[in-house]
Amino acid sequence: MAITKILFAFLSLFGLIIGRSWATQKSVVPAIFIFGDSTADVGNNNFLSSSARANFPHNGIDFVHQRATGRFSNGLITADFLAKMYGFNGSPPPLYSITRGQQAHKGVNFASAASGILQPTGNKFGDRISMPRQLRYFGLVRDYFVKHFGATETEDLFANSIFFISTGSNDLIEFFAAHGSLSYAQKSEFIKLLVSTYKLQLLRAFNATGGCLEGLNELSYMFYEATSNMLNDLSCEVKGLKYSLGNLFEMVIDFFQKAPLLGFTELENACCGAGKFNGEAACTPNATVCSNRSQYLFWDSACKIAAGTLFVGLASANAPAIFVFGDSLADVGNNNNLNVPLDKLANFPPNGIDFPLKTPTGRFSNGYNTIDYLAQQMGYKQSPPSFLSVENGANISQGVNFASGGSGILDTTGPAITFTAQISNFKSVIYDLTKQMGKEKAEEFISKSLFFISAGNNDMFAYYSTTGAQNITQNEQFVTSLVEKFSQHIKALYIYGARKFGTIGLSHIGCIPLMRSKNPIGKCNDNLNGLARNFNTAAQVRMNQLESMLKGMKYSYGNAYDLMSIAMATPFLLGYKDFQSACCGSGKFNGEIQCSLNTTLCSNRDQYFFGSIRIQHKPNF
Repeated sequence: MAITKILFAFLSLFGLIIGRSWATQKSVVPAIFIFGDSTADVGNNNFLSSSARANFPHNGIDFVHQRATGRFSNGLITADFLAKMYGFNGSPPPLYSITRGQQAHKGVNFASAASGILQPTGNKFGDRISMPRQLRYFGLVRDYFVKHFGATETEDLFANSIFFISTGSNDLIEFFAAHGSLSYAQKSEFIKLLVSTYKLQLLRAFNATGGCLEGLNELSYMFYEATSNMLNDLSCEVKGLKYSLGNLFEMVIDFFQKAPLLGFTELENACCGAGKFNGEAACTPNATVCSNRSQYLFWDSACKIAAGTLFVGLASANAPAIFVFGDSLADVGNNNNLNVPLDKLANFPPNGIDFPLKTPTGRFSNGYNTIDYLAQQMGYKQSPPSFLSVENGANISQGVNFASGGSGILDTTGPAITFTAQISNFKSVIYDLTKQMGKEKAEEFISKSLFFISAGNNDMFAYYSTTGAQNITQNEQFVTSLVEKFSQHIKALYIYGARKFGTIGLSHIGCIPLMRSKNPIGKCNDNLNGLARNFNTAAQVRMNQLESMLKGMKYSYGNAYDLMSIAMATPFLLGYKDFQSACCGSGKFNGEIQCSLNTTLCSNRDQYFFGSIRIQHKPNF
């Protein structure tokens, strides 16, 4: 009995309720929002590639119909009793089970087993929704409510709702397991870190302080609208007046949403400054300066975007060109000129159905792909031309695209232009640039250009098709060899003058319609997703090592895996209704046969995340 009480007290160490007091517990509240770990998880981890699951017997043996729901219990958990106490028929649904916005109106459960206050907590279990990520998801839900019901109604809803949080246990357990013999003072320091991190998370999430100053943002937007109206009136009054007003407010919002994809891990603190968020004092010779500047969005207290100008907001003066390498996610037409199987081609309808003039260009998409949007963000009218479409002496002053659908990091992958061959093709472009500009200017031009890489997906598919990715040791060896080969390609490009690299990591490759179609119940392939995560981790470590070894090298590693996790978790917030089937194809999930003239094409393309086995142009953006 004593042990039970201690365990309960320990697991509830960081449990709290934000909202109405317990004195009003019988009153009706509009919604309940739940955050935390396994003590509050009602099924989110069922949707994750995680070993921390409870969707099997004997869990749920005392639940309705003796069903294992993902609750880490024989029956109901705290979240369920809390919901009953406030008059709800059932506990709020787990975030990952929600497919329509209406399902979130009475609350959402963001809790995830194995998670903690600190981001790394629970790593050994695989996927989980850490507390920082849960709070980011809550931000997306809040944005959804504001968009559909207005700011005032949303504010009223949240002001009267219950926010239940149960977290911290896993942080303490993992710390004790690793550092149980530390002194009392050292343990106290960890507790201080944990509590201060927790406090900051809550303050930011619930906007008590440490968040954006919405009043100032509102003034900014009011000024933009007033200026827009004034210029519109003026253009009617002054004959021949033409104007263009840049909506920086929306651009910054858009940039914040894309920031994780672009390699920014610090979105709130300034790189240079002092005080809270490094924002209370300006950047001076005596200020603190971060060492990893490429990962910071803000340079100083004045909110000037620092690394953002390196990768996305690059003016043509900073990045005169983009050179693209990789696979079908980046190919803009190279394979049109190759004798390759039909599934490695995309120069026929309905590919390109949403491209200008409905033209199938060779992009494996219904419209634009990642490279097109990157080029647009950098100020170019269009993305660089495919290498095999460029004629001798043509203008290549804005870059060249060498990517080829079906290629991989390994030269043995796919019947396409190998990565090694793509680098060889780049050498011929260097020759042309040198002829056009002269050696010195060509070298400077290349050193300032952006080298964008999207590769590794096809290597994973090839490896899986031959091995099944069942052997953990073999998987680790394969990932290690793949990362080493990737490193060799980076070093080769560096030798040829490349200095700025942008790389898109691997995403949930086990969740594409093709892989779902091979599973009897349509689940994602966890082995493939695990390979993708392992590759991303190892590749980022290697890129960091290369940056410290190779003088002048800068890189950004786009976390596509986490971005897709967010999209999969909240598809209704992003306007998607189908995250499993392909818009174009045949068979189960439209994934057994690739998109062609004879396959099924959906009419509501904007509601589908996948076009064929690849994502559509909307999620690329």
